[in-house]
Amino acid sequence: MRIKKLDSKIISIIAAGEIIENPSSVIKELIDNSIDADSSSIEIEIKNGGKDYIRVSDDGKGIVSEDLKIAFSRHATSKLNNIEDINTIESMGFRGEALPSIATVSDINLISNTENQSHAGNINIHFGKITNEVPDVRVNGTTVVVTDLFGNMPARKKFLKSSQSESKKNYDLIKKYALCYPKVKFVVISDGRKYLETAGNGKLLDVLSKLFDQTLSNSMIDINYKSDELGLYGYVSNINIKKSSNANIHCFVNNRVIKNKIFNYAIERAYDSFLVKGDYPVCIININVNPDLLDLNVHPSKNEIKIRDERELFSMIERQIRHSIVNSNSQSQNSDLNILKYKPEKSFLTFTDNSLLSPNTRRPIIEMNNSVNEFFTSSTNQLDLVNEFILLGQINNSFIVGEYKKEICIIDQHAAHERVNYENILANPKSDIISQELLDPVILNLTIEENVWIQENRNYLIDTGFEIETFGISNQVLISKIPQHFVGLNLNKKLHAYINDLKNNISSTDDDRKKTLACHASIEFGDKLSKTEIFNLIEDLSKCLEPWKCPHGRPTLLQIDNDQLMKWFKRL
Repeated sequence: MRIKKLDSKIISIIAAGEIIENPSSVIKELIDNSIDADSSSIEIEIKNGGKDYIRVSDDGKGIVSEDLKIAFSRHATSKLNNIEDINTIESMGFRGEALPSIATVSDINLISNTENQSHAGNINIHFGKITNEVPDVRVNGTTVVVTDLFGNMPARKKFLKSSQSESKKNYDLIKKYALCYPKVKFVVISDGRKYLETAGNGKLLDVLSKLFDQTLSNSMIDINYKSDELGLYGYVSNINIKKSSNANIHCFVNNRVIKNKIFNYAIERAYDSFLVKGDYPVCIININVNPDLLDLNVHPSKNEIKIRDERELFSMIERQIRHSIVNSNSQSQNSDLNILKYKPEKSFLTFTDNSLLSPNTRRPIIEMNNSVNEFFTSSTNQLDLVNEFILLGQINNSFIVGEYKKEICIIDQHAAHERVNYENILANPKSDIISQELLDPVILNLTIEENVWIQENRNYLIDTGFEIETFGISNQVLISKIPQHFVGLNLNKKLHAYINDLKNNISSTDDDRKKTLACHASIEFGDKLSKTEIFNLIEDLSKCLEPWKCPHGRPTLLQIDNDQLMKWFKRL
């Protein structure tokens, strides 16, 4: 087959396909343009996840009417004049490919006005062909409406996800921009409903409060560091904030929303000895580096960048964030922070060295290695626990301690109740689910993603005993009924954690969801129990088919052998 030059239309479609992958790609390019136009307010409206309709409207500088046609031709830009400018580029867009790429794969209408024009310009392009250009009326700024995305590329259109999945991508992206640009007011409308509105007052903590909650916003640690090589600005969470995924770690480079795993990893490393494996912080960090160290031209959609001396920057970021955590007030008040551990080789005890803590909080911590035995059904009569358990008390409102057959018995109150709840849930079909009505309904302030998840999974929540409805401002829901398994205090916190666990484990089975419900509905560490509550828990646990482990495999009870106890105190 002879070599031939591709048709210009095919070239345009291929180029557009490299830049525009889904509705969020369109939104990203349009937001970049709005930011480059010095907009102070950006409104994004989407329908059907953006597959049917996307509108991005701003109050920026606008485009001169005479430039509208050329704005939709490839490699037309106002942001580069010569090759040297590429090395110091600071604008979000610079290649001149965004608008023509969008126009190639959709029907696009753009209206724009500048302060020096008597009227706005209005241009419509249908799959790369200009169909209309007329004067129009609009205040300063630009409005872009995109419809029928990939209407001329049915194969690409089939690869788009469900409306809910595409919506989540859109929200994730817009959230990043809202965090990166607190001076810009972002308004998000989805299928006629307002989901988000930030203040645009330049206060990042206000954006955090809107996207997360006020409690988290109030507890964040300020990061403000500048050297010749690096600037770090933003906030990181204190060590009491624990998230189940790293989705809340946001790193921006020179105010660019990009993907760079190495900086995220630097932040995770900074928390290494403060959070257990599987827990993650909330971080919003803008990293300022010399533009000469960046190569922005490595990805068609500008999602990725290359950074010179990346490892050196990694170490500096990790060190500065760790320094801020260690010196924060929140850390100095936490008496359970263990930094160094010393483990003698031939000892059954582990002493944790708290030498880095203040004198008021320093104390030895003892860990037992192979000094306790788990209960096993083969050697323990379930009913004996009810009849022979002598209660000694509660430790830290977390563990129940008693004497059982002249040996010490320790019960993990959360794991025990989790087992009880799990077997009760398994034993009751959906038709027998009992809900309890709340005297004081719970109002949850949700993130955009949490709210989307609830709307998508409303039927599942109803089937498991919840009564839930939209309430008040956007991203608020009111819960008036909950499954009867939920007990204890901090109901707001429990329900929020339950929803987050379900949301972050979208591939989980029905059994996994039951285990998650059993876990979050259970008595927690820190819940003070009365003697009646303790004995009711022991009785319920004794009736379980598999009382010795929680649904996730952790032991519910531990037994300290009396002979081992005598050895510890050198009585044998």
